[in-house]
Amino acid sequence: MRFWTINPEKVRKTFELMGNGIVTEWYKNTVDTPKARPFVSPIAWALYTAYLTIISYSMAQLIMLRDGHDTMGLLDTNNLRKVVKLALPHHAKHVETFTPGSFYHLLEELHPFKRRNC
Repeated sequence: MRFWTINPEKVRKTFELMGNGIVTEWYKNTVDTPKARPFVSPIAWALYTAYLTIISYSMAQLIMLRDGHDTMGLLDTNNLRKVVKLALPHHAKHVETFTPGSFYHLLEELHPFKRRNC
């Protein structure tokens, strides 16, 4: 017996409310970042790229859901997996086994302020 049904308009509205302002703020905070590249080490830039890639994937999903698009099969995860495996090779098995939705817990390890040896 089914106790609820999915109302696509309510789902879209929920994601719209969740993402209200987040997308704009995220974009504003990342648009000028490439200007810093000449001043950071290659390893720091690689870790930042992996960090940003995970967040960008999630933001793309949020935007697609907010706008009412089905995300299944539209977002290619192969490049995302490659970047994360290069940055965190000791998590390669996890990256291959689980969906990118589970990569959020890797963000802390990639966070630039947590990595003092870059």
